[in-house]
Amino acid sequence: DLDESNSVDIMSVRNALSVIITIGDYHSFLRRGRPDTNDVDCSTPLHSIPVEIDHGNLTRLFQLLNYKILPADSSSYWTQKRLLSFLQDDVMRELIDEQTNELK
Repeated sequence: DLDESNSVDIMSVRNALSVIITIGDYHSFLRRGRPDTNDVDCSTPLHSIPVEIDHGNLTRLFQLLNYKILPADSSSYWTQKRLLSFLQDDVMRELIDEQTNELK
């Protein structure tokens, strides 16, 4: 008999998708004459953050795990419109089967 206290539950992951969104480039935002205190919901000044290393580490990890990775590029600047479009279009296209309209 197997001792149940030593048993290990195994979880299988299928069809994994990793969505890596790194936001660290605020130069374009600042050049547009912002932030106006009415436009930004934070009290600290915005500075660009070096997120390339984080993005690279996450990409390597998910490649090692053989996960599909979105987006293909490593952008660190996202407009609200571009981010919403990416999530609603690209990510949803990967998650939903177009023929059955169900999760893949």
